Amino acid sequence: MHKHVRTDSDSISGALRRGGTRVVMLAVVLTALAGGVQMATEGAGYEMQPVLQASQLAQAELLKGARFQVDEKVPTDGFLARFTLR
Repeated sequence: MHKHVRTDSDSISGALRRGGTRVVMLAVVLTALAGGVQMATEGAGYEMQPVLQASQLAQAELLKGARFQVDEKVPTDGFLARFTLR
């Protein structure tokens, strides 16, 4: 007597035959997203963007005025320095 052992491929094909394509597609998308999240966190070995001092990037008269002041810490993103005014 031959006993059929159910495999993962049987489960997937059975789901497709029963009209469960949405469930299978959702599983594929979730698996792909989980892999993307893992890949994004693996990039932790990259160099951090520097945080520069505003006083090194601009003249003192540009960093403080009658109604504003520029924070001393200036984060960068590539070649873009992001000054914060208060």
